[in-house]
Formats: sequence, C-alpha cells, structure tokens
Amino acid sequence: VNIYEIGGGWGGLSFWIYSLSHLFDIKINKYTIYDLNTICSLQKIFCNFVDINTECLYEVPNLES
Repeated sequence: VNIYEIGGGWGGLSFWIYSLSHLFDIKINKYTIYDLNTICSLQKIFCNFVDINTECLYEVPNLES
C-alpha cells in the first residue's frame, strides 16, 4: 500500500501507521508526507530517529506528466 499524507505535523501519524501495519501484516511500500519546508525538516529528524522510511516533500510534483 502507498500512503500520502498532507500536513503531517511532526510525523507521529506515520510512526503509528507503521507500528499498526506490522500487527495486521500490511506492507507499506511508500509513505509520503507533503508539508512546509521547515516542517519537513522536523519530520525527517523524527522519522530517522524512530527508524521509519518516510519521504517528506515540500513541493508537489507535476501531476500532468
């Protein structure tokens, strides 16, 4: 499953979703958070600290291509 979150705060929801996915045997292929640049910096620090694979982006990719 791929998960896209908009306005992820400090990244706590991604931690809990990853934790629950192991209990229910759900494989998360990709977890992407879109947020402001400064908040993305905080999310990257938190996600690295709790060792979860989350991509934090502050620019929305071009969806037309």
